[in-house]
Amino acid sequence: MLEIRILVVEDEEDQQTLFSDAIEDYNNNNENKIVADFSKNKETAIYKLKNNKYDAMFLDLMLEGDHSGGTASGNEILTHVLESFNLRIIVYVISGTLSALNDSFNDLFINPLMRKFNREQSTDEVISELVKVYQTGVTQILGSSGRFEELMNEIFYKHLSSGFDWWLQRDADCKNELFRYTIHHLLEYSDIPNEDSELKSLNPEFYIYPPIKKPLATGDLVKIENKPYIIMSPSCDITQRGMLNNQPVFNVDIVVLASLIPLKREEFEILGVQYGKKNNNGWANFLTNMRGTSPKPRFHYLPSYLEISESVIDFKQVSSVPISDIIDPDKTVRLATIANPFIRDIQSRFSAYFGRQGQPEGDWSY
Repeated sequence: MLEIRILVVEDEEDQQTLFSDAIEDYNNNNENKIVADFSKNKETAIYKLKNNKYDAMFLDLMLEGDHSGGTASGNEILTHVLESFNLRIIVYVISGTLSALNDSFNDLFINPLMRKFNREQSTDEVISELVKVYQTGVTQILGSSGRFEELMNEIFYKHLSSGFDWWLQRDADCKNELFRYTIHHLLEYSDIPNEDSELKSLNPEFYIYPPIKKPLATGDLVKIENKPYIIMSPSCDITQRGMLNNQPVFNVDIVVLASLIPLKREEFEILGVQYGKKNNNGWANFLTNMRGTSPKPRFHYLPSYLEISESVIDFKQVSSVPISDIIDPDKTVRLATIANPFIRDIQSRFSAYFGRQGQPEGDWSY
């Protein structure tokens, strides 16, 4: 059974009653349970956020003590949540005065983790949306009392502390190195299966979206003249080394690209790229192999995600462009970066494809 903890920030008694009744009705008809805490004003809400653990917050904007036409203190509560390192909760703004939401927050409320609802919206529908998001496990992993925090304690007290004398001997700032050390341990824990789910990758895991490294990175998916490519140049070539005359300096002047082909039969036939027998069974077999564990050596599969189409990397279609073009936003659009360890698999297969060597033909009968 899952228990979802919600802070309801609402000053009107009838609205609190509406939430209480809807939550009670949900609890009476579902195995999962919702536990609600209530607050009428900014001060109490922030106090409770600091001293309790919640998975979500239902937030009204105009609260007790606010005056019509004045500043809505719900904005200050939202600011507190966003500026707190240990508060990662689902936030639903539910208000009859959505226009009071500070304009600086508009870009945040475009995804299921942070949504705006007019007070006229059915409370049952709002709760249903929350449960759907909660069941993904996002707050159980990244929430203030989630798996991530548990693992951070494990790494700090079990792994790092046992060998911290080594770090002290360096007598230097090691923030970047300690950050990587922590990430390596987190990745190791992530590969341990649990009773609830198999160890299998999902589409979003494949990508760093949007890209983090600037101005480019190995494994970047880019579009040049609306055609998709992946950057195959090794990191040692394209990592920025400094600046000269206000321009970034790299070890090379060109970037190696491999073309991407959308995984559609008509795309392959337009390009004249062979996928097998030109019949339905041939294409079906090709799809099965590409999405499975036995892809053709020439290709590498990329799953779809947001505006990234399901595609294959074609190791046979390789080109090079000036690095200045790649970092020019007027010529190149960066979509995402393929995450580790996926990019290492791709580079390994790319190297194997180009290093392939057949046996010479001869007359060996003597």
